[in-house]
Amino acid sequence: MTTISHVRQCNPQSMVTFAADLAAQNDTFTKRVEQANHDVDTTLNSWQGEAAAAASARGLSQELAGNHLSETVVTVADLFNGYGSELDGYRTALLTIVDGELPFAGLRVDDEGNVTAPTLPSASSSAANSIAAGLVQQALHGHAAGFQARIKTLLAQFGDTENKAAQAITTELQLLDIYEKTPDGPPVRSQVQDILDGKAQLPTDPRQLHDFWQTLTPAEKDALWRHDQYLGNRDGLPAVDRDHYNRLKLQDELARAQAGDPTVKDKLGDLHTVSQSVAMPDRYLLLLDSQSGAIPHAAIATGNPDTASNVATYVPGTTSRPSSIDREMDRSERMREQAQRSGAKDPSVVAWIGYECATRRWQFRMGVRDLPSVPRRSGELKLEAA
Repeated sequence: MTTISHVRQCNPQSMVTFAADLAAQNDTFTKRVEQANHDVDTTLNSWQGEAAAAASARGLSQELAGNHLSETVVTVADLFNGYGSELDGYRTALLTIVDGELPFAGLRVDDEGNVTAPTLPSASSSAANSIAAGLVQQALHGHAAGFQARIKTLLAQFGDTENKAAQAITTELQLLDIYEKTPDGPPVRSQVQDILDGKAQLPTDPRQLHDFWQTLTPAEKDALWRHDQYLGNRDGLPAVDRDHYNRLKLQDELARAQAGDPTVKDKLGDLHTVSQSVAMPDRYLLLLDSQSGAIPHAAIATGNPDTASNVATYVPGTTSRPSSIDREMDRSERMREQAQRSGAKDPSVVAWIGYECATRRWQFRMGVRDLPSVPRRSGELKLEAA
């Protein structure tokens, strides 16, 4: 049982302070990893052949290992910050009652949170006085019971949160210890290995994929990305993870384009512009596809669509391509600002760049065959509210 003295001796605010220090140290580590990656990419730009490919693969492996450590440290910091703030709130509320409200009300409390009211002296002068004293005593007991319920609730909340924090932090520290000893992480589970071996597939339903994704360790997620480097384009993954893995793929394709890889060298300008755009604050690269069309396709969100209060989609016209993304993202920013002025608390706008829409009548007609709900005759097309 959690006691008042235990809560009093705890200092949850130190958890919040530690979280901030840990996050700062992790930022330093992440910047050093990024600098190392930049140095490797610079070297590989003038290095060709099998040895260069092997060095690139090893550099990617080291980058992912650094990500394992960094992501786990971020999780640990978030746990300390979140649970520390929650515990501090319970502690502050409890001590406000125990040290302030109870003495003012003339009530006593023991270490386990049991509150007792003072016993009034017997009033024997008259029956009326006895009745009045009894009513006052009853009111005091009721007052004490109300305080006791509040105190017991806060003690239980503090104890439950303390246990949850210990379990969650211990789990992440164990994972961090594993990554420290074996940066590639523990072996993937059989369910994930079957996917890597081609014996199974990732769920195609976005909800099922999301639920499955939540069970994976950072190492398992990275293994799946190495298996399918366009993993970040799948619906169902959190926007933060889609952005993370699509940025890795963008870095890979940009480096290969700069090195003259014939599969992507003609798309260097588009890839470079996408890279510059997602470097802006609060941008999420939700889709990157340089293979399926004549020009690269990209979907970039301004604001996190997973946590947004409102989400809008912006699809530019037929002349759009990633190389013109600055203009399109400016429009997305204006759409977001207008949504905020209209009352949206935290909106997000997703811009689809480089889609290849129909530019000829015959192309449109072929597309209509696959959309039976679209009116066939000219003049019937209309915009309807969803």
